[in-house]
Amino acid sequence: MAAGEILRFSIQILTAIAALVFTIFKITAWVAEYKSTKKAKELQSKVDDSVFAGPFTEAELKDSLSEYVVPDCSSMNPASESDLRFVSDVRESVFAVVDRIVMMGAERKYLLVLADSGMGKTSFCLNYYSHFLKAHAAGKFVALVSLARDDVILRVSSIANKRDTTIILDALDEDAKAIRDSDARIREILKVTSDFQTVIITCRSQFFRDTASIPTDTGVTVITPRKGGDRKTYNLNHLFLLPFSKAQIETYLRIQFPLFSFSGIAQRRKARELVSSIPELALRPMLLELLPDLVRDKVAVRELYELYSYMVQKWCERERDWIDSDKLMSVSRQTAVAIYTQQIEGQGDRISPARLRGIAESISEVADDWGHLENRSLLNRDGAGNFKFAHRSILEFFFVDAALHDDASCLSLPWTDLMREIFVSVGHSNVDIVRSDNAMKVLNSDLRKTRLVPLSEPPAEPSVVTVDIMARAANRRSKSGRKRLINARWRAQSITVRDEGYYSYVYDNENDLTWKIGSASEDGVGYRVTIADVQTGKVLKSGYRTPSYEEFITLIDGLSSVCRSELLSENEYYLLGDQLGDRRYVVATIGNTLLASSLIKPVDKERPVAGTQRFISTYMAGIYSDPRVFTDLGVLDLSVRGGSLERTRGR
Repeated sequence: MAAGEILRFSIQILTAIAALVFTIFKITAWVAEYKSTKKAKELQSKVDDSVFAGPFTEAELKDSLSEYVVPDCSSMNPASESDLRFVSDVRESVFAVVDRIVMMGAERKYLLVLADSGMGKTSFCLNYYSHFLKAHAAGKFVALVSLARDDVILRVSSIANKRDTTIILDALDEDAKAIRDSDARIREILKVTSDFQTVIITCRSQFFRDTASIPTDTGVTVITPRKGGDRKTYNLNHLFLLPFSKAQIETYLRIQFPLFSFSGIAQRRKARELVSSIPELALRPMLLELLPDLVRDKVAVRELYELYSYMVQKWCERERDWIDSDKLMSVSRQTAVAIYTQQIEGQGDRISPARLRGIAESISEVADDWGHLENRSLLNRDGAGNFKFAHRSILEFFFVDAALHDDASCLSLPWTDLMREIFVSVGHSNVDIVRSDNAMKVLNSDLRKTRLVPLSEPPAEPSVVTVDIMARAANRRSKSGRKRLINARWRAQSITVRDEGYYSYVYDNENDLTWKIGSASEDGVGYRVTIADVQTGKVLKSGYRTPSYEEFITLIDGLSSVCRSELLSENEYYLLGDQLGDRRYVVATIGNTLLASSLIKPVDKERPVAGTQRFISTYMAGIYSDPRVFTDLGVLDLSVRGGSLERTRGR
């Protein structure tokens, strides 16, 4: 056989193999699509049954069930980490953990599954419900009910075989009664579910003020035999969903950008770069679904506000054949405010067609256009014909966007943590002048009504510190991602200073703190006090205390933003509330000159404070350095307390 014929034959063989591989991949993809569609239809057929009651459309079910990557979980709250991509060394598949809890029965009867917005709590509920039907033995039942329903108690009460049923209750944070009084509502829910074998409740982590505020005691009496010393009531156990690991993200990318696609390799590489540069994508699987469009469109987004803006922009593009994008956005903003307002008032998270039509008619002359809404839209019809947003975080984005379009009603309602997070990201985004000016109106509104204080992640209160902790605190202004602080312009807007003689009072809305600062007088005496006077409370007013190192950093930063750095004198000592260990107290100085004293020992020298031109040095003071330090070392009077709004209104 001639060389040319061999070459042609080889090419034909390779082409046939490539075509076969391509066909196999296509068939595999089709089978996966068919399975997810079939699974969605099976669950949709149960929607009217009391054991599967939620505002789930078939399209929503299909989206949640197709190509699902099971997340990991941990018993530790990841919210305290600065970068959630690298949180928790101990992690395990949430399905495996929940399966174990279900098998343990009464020993772990109650479980609260917590996660940030967009991390897949509802997707977990739907997929675990489907998993349970296949994984557990006959005679074991499962029920799934959304707590966003008005009739949730009736639905739960009507479920048969309670003692053999695991019940999943989704979205405590969307329960109207829980929003008004979480403690009372949780007690009511736990009471009505007391006969079930296992009770699983999902909720946003931020629904509770902090980890310590998350309830642990159900108040439900244990009726099975107990050993001596066992609790009389059931525990409410906690699990936290974790952001995707690198391996899970890679699994997701393999699904979204298959190698049999001609551009799959290049697109997967670009997707990895985006995930690496935008932490929010790893944090929120809902936003991770934007990756294919982000890669294809080659857009440059970095901020949370920009990601949600891009999402709704893609929606508007899909719907532009029947309505102008500006009108659709306007209707969506007004609808979000209307739904959120009625939810705060305890009237649920959906809006009737008549009310939606009224909003539409105030904007568009062709109100009948709303009949074109499809299940793929961000605004969906539920089984009763009412409208709701496909995800609560989308409603929250539109609410913030409404405030940025000068909707004054947004300034009289309490904002959620995600709304605050989206709003803070606006300051770092490229927005037009109108929205920028309206953002300043929000900042100058009554922040007690909107609950927008603190605007940023609050600094740590006094504790035991190390040099590494101090290094991170001094660099806090340069953080990015979900714990990003407000921008420089907003920072200056958040500070108010009032001078009264040798004292200055600083009101810091970003961190919700009020400072009292003593200054040195020309005779060298001024408002210096001793460490002993501070520790015995002789110089501290009611409610005031010594600040932590991180709180002191925010003061340096805030005064720098309003050009009042002189209020913190150089070559002076300030006592902080932190300790370096048992009876090892922290004293700090400002400036790039290390002060010398035999009474104290240097700890950290001339560390730059991010975002300013200032340096901070710290020293150890205590009986191990020199006991005389308590009476002989003069420190300038400096104290802080929580709350910043009393004197800032009307400035």
